Amino acid sequence: MSHQLPPASEKYKPTGPIQLSEEKKSASEDKSTVFSTTSEIGEGTITDYMIWSQINILFGAIILGIFAILLSIYTKQLAERDYLRKAKIMSRITLGVNIFITIVFIGAVVFLVAYFTEIK
Repeated sequence: MSHQLPPASEKYKPTGPIQLSEEKKSASEDKSTVFSTTSEIGEGTITDYMIWSQINILFGAIILGIFAILLSIYTKQLAERDYLRKAKIMSRITLGVNIFITIVFIGAVVFLVAYFTEIK
């Protein structure tokens, strides 16, 4: 059984805040809606951590970084479609994955530096 999200009413545009109003807007007002990496909901925010995921790929965690980017994209899609509770959960999962990848990368660098700079 596959769970697919309904199609977005508008393409993703990373130029402004996600609008999370309770009211549905008319089609003319909907065209002005733009999205960003952070949106306000209640007391917290929904962040997709896309830049952090991309940095993880640049620093060598390619496979884990691709997984983090996929999580970031999924988080953004949920936020765009107003599945705010799921988007907030995925945002936290994406944060945890990015923290894990960063710790693994730093640990690998420390190990390699210690291993190859052994005092003789």
